[in-house]
Amino acid sequence: MSNVKFNYFLKNNPNNKRELPIVMTIIMSGERTQMFTGLWTVKSKWNQKYSKVIGTFSVILMCDLKYYKMKVKYNRVSTILQTANRFKADNDHYDMTLLDKVSCSVSFMDRTEAKKLFTNSG
Repeated sequence: MSNVKFNYFLKNNPNNKRELPIVMTIIMSGERTQMFTGLWTVKSKWNQKYSKVIGTFSVILMCDLKYYKMKVKYNRVSTILQTANRFKADNDHYDMTLLDKVSCSVSFMDRTEAKKLFTNSG
């Protein structure tokens, strides 16, 4: 189940405030489903390239976790020289296992593997 992808788009069905609903697509093991996230935005605030509302990141993640409960094991070591062998235990208990080799001074949202939780890169 490590090949899970999330994608978001605006559905052209405005509410009385002229906001469009944000719809989430989940693709897992070749199967696709779509669901309304419960969030609305105006088209001018939608970033088409990154499929997100301009200026937000964490709100979309909450939608992912609300509709699809996934067990993720996130590991981090400080340098590329560290082996991270201690993290190999119990990987079979998780839907996704991630390992970043990056300093703790780097923001979580800027870490390569951590970004996989927030983007549609899976």
